[in-house]
Order: sequence, then C-alpha cells, then structure tokens
Amino acid sequence: MKAASRLLAASAVLVLIITSISAYLRLSQYGLGCADWPACYGANPVGEAALSESDPLFWMRVVHRISATAAGLLFVAIALFWWNGWGSTKERVLSVAPLALALFLAWLGRYTPSSLPAVTIGNLLGGMATLAVLWWLRSAALAHRSTHRTSPATGLAGLAGIGLGLVFAQMALGALVSVRLAAAACPAFPMCGAWDGTFELSGLNPFADIARQELGEHTRQVLHMMHRYAGAAIALYLAWVGAHAVRLGGSRRGLGLLLLGLVAAQFALSVALVLLQVPLGMAVAHNVLAALLILNLVSLLAGGEQNRVASPTGSAR
Repeated sequence: MKAASRLLAASAVLVLIITSISAYLRLSQYGLGCADWPACYGANPVGEAALSESDPLFWMRVVHRISATAAGLLFVAIALFWWNGWGSTKERVLSVAPLALALFLAWLGRYTPSSLPAVTIGNLLGGMATLAVLWWLRSAALAHRSTHRTSPATGLAGLAGIGLGLVFAQMALGALVSVRLAAAACPAFPMCGAWDGTFELSGLNPFADIARQELGEHTRQVLHMMHRYAGAAIALYLAWVGAHAVRLGGSRRGLGLLLLGLVAAQFALSVALVLLQVPLGMAVAHNVLAALLILNLVSLLAGGEQNRVASPTGSAR
C-alpha cells in the first residue's frame, strides 16, 4: 500500500490547492479586497464574462480547472487500481467517493458563480469532503503497512468525529454568511453593535436567492454573530479534544498539540479578520486553516478507529 498512500497524499495536497484557489475566487466574487471597501462589497460580482486574459482572476480560474482535471484523473486511478487492495468494504466504497464527489462538483460548476447559497455551500463542503476522504484513505493505507500496535483510543475517534461534523457545519454557516454578504455586518469585536430585534428566517434558507436590498442589515448582523458565536463554541470543544489527545500520549500527543495550535491560530485569525475589515488574503487563510483542521481531525478519527480494531477487547496486542 506504499504507492497508494503516496498517491492519496499527493491527491490530498492537490485538493487542498484547489479548495484554496476556489476560496480566493469565491471571496473575490463577493468583493473582498475591492478598492472602495466596504462600499464596493457585493456591488459588482465577478462573472465569467467580466474577465479578460489580463485579469489575474482569469488565470486563477485556468489553474483551478487544470488542477481539478488532474485531480479527477488521480481519483480514477484510486478507484480503479486499488479497489482490490483495501482490507474492508468501507475502504473500497470510500475509494470511489472522491471520484463521485468530483463528478458532483463538476455538475455544480455549471451553476457557479451563483448568488444561491446552496450552490456555494455544495461547492465548499464537497471540496472539503473530498479532502477528508482522501486523508482518511491515506491513514488507512499507512495502517495496512504498519505492524505497530498502540493502546485503545478511549473514545478519541468519536470525539474527533463530532468535531469534524461541527467544523463542516460551521463552514456551511460561513458560506451562508459570504453569500448573504454579511462578512462586514459586524465590524466591532466582540459584540456587533445595535440590533433592533428583527430577523428574517429566509436568510437561513440556502435555497432562497435573495437580493442584497431585500435582506435587512439586522438579519445580516444576526447571521454574522451566529457564525462568530458558533466558532467560539466549536473552538472550545476542539481545544478540549486536543487536550484529551495530548493526555493519551504516543502519536496522539503530536496530533493533539497540532490541533491546539490550529485552533489558536484560527481563533486569532478570526479576530484579526474583524478588526482589519476582512482582508482578502486573510479570508483565504481562514479557509485554508479550516481545511488543515479537517485533516487533523481525520487523522485523529482514523487513528482512533484503527486502535479499536487493533484492541477490540480494550487491551493492546
């Protein structure tokens, strides 16, 4: 499985690059980094026809498409050549998942860019799910090569799995904030400012295509603060999971310390995003850190599951 683990690692790195470029394109479309911020925020969405070859965004889209095509070919190789090499039905099914997700994202690309939140959420979560599956398969391939057995994970896999679900939910909410143009709705920290108590539930509907002028500013403030408060709660949970992994020791100690570092970096970056009025580069870095959190949590999840298999009765073998 050595070749498989290397191919999966290369595929994961490529998908990380693709998701980062996608974040740059998506956030640029909404106006982050525009010259007359925040007046220009969401005023002139960047469409496919608006770009020329002299525009850097044009070449970013070219690189994105080439990278996505290369990744698709790698996914075909993973699905075809390692089907019989996996040790369980779950691993065989997951080996096909990256290709299936790529086909879904290719179909969704027909409607991108879009002001419909469901499209943006689908693109974001689809890319991150592909990254997570590739990294899980890589961990499984490395486990097949290893003869080393470790002590039971004492529930670490479950904790990491919950954390992974929370991160995906937070990313979906963040995508909704972007599409609803709520990133700049609360320029103060930690509070947002005056709110008159009104909120339009349609703002939470990912299938509602609502123009900016049709959605009240107070609704955008609530969306922004929901994302902010949820992020703080998830950060506390992930810090607890990281501390638990550190206490377990062994290889989990390094993953736990890395998780604590990533959580601290993401929290600091989130605060800086607000105080510095959402710079484009920092917003992209926010997306990249979320992807790294996913990789870290998948490593904890995969390691915990493998330890349960290695020690089904609760004792090391």
